[in-house]
Amino acid sequence: MLKLQAELLALSQHDAQAAGWAAACAPLSSHLARQLAEFLDAADFPVRTGTHFNSAFALVMALAYARTQQDPALRRAIVRRAHRWFAHDRKYPARYEPGGDEFLSGGMTEAVLMRAVMDGSAFAEWWELFVPAQVELANWLTPVEVGNRNDPKTSHLDGLNLSRAWCWRLLEPALPEPLRPLAVRAWSDHVDASLPQAVEGQYVSTHWLASFAVLALAEPVGG
Repeated sequence: MLKLQAELLALSQHDAQAAGWAAACAPLSSHLARQLAEFLDAADFPVRTGTHFNSAFALVMALAYARTQQDPALRRAIVRRAHRWFAHDRKYPARYEPGGDEFLSGGMTEAVLMRAVMDGSAFAEWWELFVPAQVELANWLTPVEVGNRNDPKTSHLDGLNLSRAWCWRLLEPALPEPLRPLAVRAWSDHVDASLPQAVEGQYVSTHWLASFAVLALAEPVGG
């Protein structure tokens, strides 16, 4: 909801109809922002699974609202909790990804969040300690093969490819120089692997993949 409101606020700068939508959604968005800030102050542990419940993904979406709406209380709550949850992670075990129905990489989404709440030098230091071993990093650089796109759970892996592309796009400018061309290639490979499924095929996939395609293709760097 907060990400939707951030998009409506941005669109309303040049679309009068969107301005009306943003005004209609403002009370609910403001309420949820306050509730989320209160919840984060009490949430001791993150949810790391790569599904709807992923805590890092939620904070990335909410941070877009906090910046667009200029909500410093929510932004402070997100930054504090991101550091408490993830600042001390080391050598992320990328070999454990993906799960059979995951559409997010828990580790890569965490990295996107930390890039958003840290300045360049702090993120570079964090990434150096967090980055998986080389053989495991290859797991993130290579698209996942989707065996059965008619299965509602297995089809989630197309979403994983598109969300990984989104992550690589946001992370690439902040990565060490040797990794940057690999990140660019990984973005392209992941988009090629799963973008067609967002515009054709079974409804079980197409009804939700479009949102991940938008992230992979249109989300601005630092967004």
